[in-house]
Amino acid sequence: MIPPNITPQDILKGIEKANLEGYRNTRSSDDYDLWYMGELYPPKVVVSYANIFANNVELPSTAFHGGDETNSFLTANGFPIVQKRNLNPTRFFTEEELSFFDHYSGAAYDYKDEINVSAGDYISNVVWESTKQWADKICQAANFQRFGRKALHELRNNKTGQAFKGYTWYKLCNKDFDNQNVFYTVGVEGASLGRFKQARLVIKLDCQRSKLDETYTAQFDQLLGNNNVEWHIFETDIVINGSWTTLIQESLDYINATFEVYKKAIGLFQKATDEKYARVTWNTNGWKYPSGINGKSKSSSHENEFGYGHEEWLFDFDKLIDGYKYGRLEPLDAKSGKHHGKVYDITLYTHDQEEKKWYWIGRIMKAEVITPELSGQIAKLHRDNEWLLSEVNQLGIYAGVNHSNYKNWIDEDRFNLRFRPEDVELYGLQEFAQGENPPSLRYVLAEKSNTPEFLSSGSEKEQQNEDGIDFSESSNVTIPKKTIRKKITEQLKELDNVHGILQVELMAFLKREFPQSKFGHEIRKISGNYRIDIVEETAEEKYVFYEIKTYPVVLHSFRIAIGQLLEYAYYPKQKITDKFIIVTHLEAHAADLDYLDHISRELNISIQYMWFDLESKTVK
Repeated sequence: MIPPNITPQDILKGIEKANLEGYRNTRSSDDYDLWYMGELYPPKVVVSYANIFANNVELPSTAFHGGDETNSFLTANGFPIVQKRNLNPTRFFTEEELSFFDHYSGAAYDYKDEINVSAGDYISNVVWESTKQWADKICQAANFQRFGRKALHELRNNKTGQAFKGYTWYKLCNKDFDNQNVFYTVGVEGASLGRFKQARLVIKLDCQRSKLDETYTAQFDQLLGNNNVEWHIFETDIVINGSWTTLIQESLDYINATFEVYKKAIGLFQKATDEKYARVTWNTNGWKYPSGINGKSKSSSHENEFGYGHEEWLFDFDKLIDGYKYGRLEPLDAKSGKHHGKVYDITLYTHDQEEKKWYWIGRIMKAEVITPELSGQIAKLHRDNEWLLSEVNQLGIYAGVNHSNYKNWIDEDRFNLRFRPEDVELYGLQEFAQGENPPSLRYVLAEKSNTPEFLSSGSEKEQQNEDGIDFSESSNVTIPKKTIRKKITEQLKELDNVHGILQVELMAFLKREFPQSKFGHEIRKISGNYRIDIVEETAEEKYVFYEIKTYPVVLHSFRIAIGQLLEYAYYPKQKITDKFIIVTHLEAHAADLDYLDHISRELNISIQYMWFDLESKTVK
């Protein structure tokens, strides 16, 4: 029997003695080891040595049993037990691991305590590592991606940094959906959370509750309830039998059974995205690089003091990380962190102080507000890629301002949002209508109440009726007194990666929906040596030309596509077809569609528009 007066400090001294003096090979353990600071020790040896410091004599190995007696005693004193590698080569969860996890689940954590530090190291490298392996095996078998990370300060602490976490969770998101707010989670849940009497393996469908509006989470829970979606709790015999195969298969069965609800939950989230307004700094270079002090605020502000705003690079899509553009919007700079994890559709506007005019710029859809921690990581990548150096140089070259403020900006505060370029729609600097007021004069996140007037149908019709040619603003041939600013659309780039994805998905959609037609992509036209994005040959042996454009301004896509389509069909002196379809990844405005109808009637041809939604992979 192990003397009950042996303390954790005695056990630490026993480990130290084993390090200094060693032990006989005959006392090596057969099935289990004690884990301390990443090193392994025979459990019975450590207990025997610990008794020297508690009772002044080494405890004979015949005086107590190995296995359950020793392992339980050490675990109860805060020391983890690990099964030998040869007995568990696949590193599956063990009863000993889950028992030890339960011992510390929710317990106070002291970073100065050696036993606590070692326990955290064990939980991180054993229990969390097994959870990660579980998640990765699911991703290998299905179209999912793992999110979450194993970092000691997160794994051991709750929000106050004072307790071990009562769970190990990794998130699984389907790769077909650009959404990390709805996910499956796999992991261990400890008894401290009150749902189980002992730690259990669990898979569940969940959402980012801590970062989403309560209205959405209530709708999410109602959706799960209406569809009888509950947690799947794995039976304890899975752990006893050590079967990855059974665990992964049951996990996949759960995912397959609930996947339609998962998709509905994503749709629910998309509908719940908040719409906001945000003012950004004035820029005459399309927000791709700085443009200098001209036109910027003359009041007390960052841009007035330093000659630049952090939004100067907002639409520089040459610097992407995993498909995301990372940037900074001054209106999202809330020190409280209230925006962290939120997703907004943000309509942007700006003010030209020089001409005293307000302009609508565009809209960023599904903009994700990121944490300071992620900002620090992204800033490091920007430094490693020398992107930060490039931006610093641009401040001097294009803006003529001192770059020291930007260069020394805190990395954790350098970025506060991310978005995908394909989720950006630009308006091309649309001047505010007469009587239209800015949502706010300040750089704050404002609630969206009204649609910009130029997008309303009444305004568009009015604009069409009054349109004409105006020579009054013609520039003189001589050097102008004031440089005429370029429109954003003159500097636009097409999103090549989005173009390729859209072409593949559209081909699959067309073949599925119109089996009577023949489709081909990148079809070569001999005269002119052109390649047409997609060509349809109908059952009547008529041709339809599809041109895909992925500019962030739909009207600009129309402008470029129409010229190309007409050239494909009529150059040099022929007529292959008079039926054309322009495909974009963004929704067109009513005025843009009226324009296509108008030129189709005037030219006696058919130019149609197709909005292909990349998320749902269908035509809207």
